[in-house]
Amino acid sequence: MKHIYSILLGMLFLFIGTSCEDDYRDMALFEGVEPIYQAGTCNNLISSISLYLTNPEGTVLGIDGGTGEYSLENSDDAVATVDFTESVNGYKRIKVTPKMKGQTLVTIKDGSGLSAMLRVQVNEHISYTFAIANEGFKPVGGNISDEEWAPVWAEMENSFTMKIGGRYEFIVTDITEGVWSNPGKLLVYPDDSYAAPIEGTFEQVVYEGETTTSLRLCYNDEEHIFTTKLPLDAVTKNSAPVSLTMWEEVTPLVPAEVLPEGCRVFRGERWEEINTLVDSY
Repeated sequence: MKHIYSILLGMLFLFIGTSCEDDYRDMALFEGVEPIYQAGTCNNLISSISLYLTNPEGTVLGIDGGTGEYSLENSDDAVATVDFTESVNGYKRIKVTPKMKGQTLVTIKDGSGLSAMLRVQVNEHISYTFAIANEGFKPVGGNISDEEWAPVWAEMENSFTMKIGGRYEFIVTDITEGVWSNPGKLLVYPDDSYAAPIEGTFEQVVYEGETTTSLRLCYNDEEHIFTTKLPLDAVTKNSAPVSLTMWEEVTPLVPAEVLPEGCRVFRGERWEEINTLVDSY
């Protein structure tokens, strides 16, 4: 009987040891300071990434699990390179750097042969497209009658390249500090036709007298400085849109004799994001 107990006890220790070893040797790649093994949106484990040639510095990922004796295999060094880099918080790290458009598969192995795989997609750039759902004009300050305002509206709405039904495509050149933090390329589709776009640029700026940043769009010899701040004392005329999100001051374009003293005019565009694309041109 004592011999049987010894055998059972040995089998129990063997089972526990194997279970712990399997848990220890599971491998995973993660973003951030340390891995988060939580189901749902808080999980930061990763098995695929998208990189962009407009951000040539690439990204750094951590490795968890395994024996710690890691080696790297890369199916296509021409698309992206992968190298070990400085460890952080006790976790070894790899740096993945984009080189050319394409796909590659990175395999990280430990000393026992277990592995974790990372699929890498390299694109030229990323872009965001916004449709222009509506636009309008709002006088701010002073009183102006509907009779005076109607011809001004009619004349001004034909003074701009962008029309209702058009769209902007913002091609991001650098996302290391955020989508809008660096100047980028702008493609302007003035209406809903399939004509070739007008090329321009966009960048963040600080508008006169404002503390928040605005977005400057330059295209077709036009400069537009938009802000999301809606003038609090704006007065709607001729059914101008109410729920606009982007505004620019266009007072210099209005005939001076039409406006009361101190009156300013703002033009609004409601932007609705319709797509996020990569390599769209």
